[in-house]
Amino acid sequence: VTGVQTCALPISIEEMIWKAGFEAGALRTPIFDDAFQQMRSWVGRRVPLYTFSTAPASIQRLALRLSDKGDLTALIAGYFDPATGKKLAPVSYTAIARQVKRAQETIVFFSDAPAELRAARDAGLTTVLVLRPDTKVDARAWDGEVVTKLNGL
Repeated sequence: VTGVQTCALPISIEEMIWKAGFEAGALRTPIFDDAFQQMRSWVGRRVPLYTFSTAPASIQRLALRLSDKGDLTALIAGYFDPATGKKLAPVSYTAIARQVKRAQETIVFFSDAPAELRAARDAGLTTVLVLRPDTKVDARAWDGEVVTKLNGL
């Protein structure tokens, strides 16, 4: 068909579903107590916190605004999503470091996915595997630092 124009929609159907669920109160983001306390501690020490998720930044903000610990968006300095790159590509973490104007080796990346951690480590970031009771990852799949709680880091 000639003359048909397409445009990128500003919000996907998936985003609309997430947004509706959060705004209706059907969804709340569970935040572990130790993670909440540590996030507040880091921000109190002026350590900027960023997220990198497969979810769009708008949904990350919404999820943190409507968490079971209240609105956490003031704790987050920035949000990274698939527009930044793939989580399994080291170049994505290099791009994040460049955008936040920090040397890669000064950034600590926490994840429950060893493949993401390998990509971040390959980009020069410090990496930590976070194992929670429901994490379905064998810690032996990771040869770096492993924690089960975030307090005291």
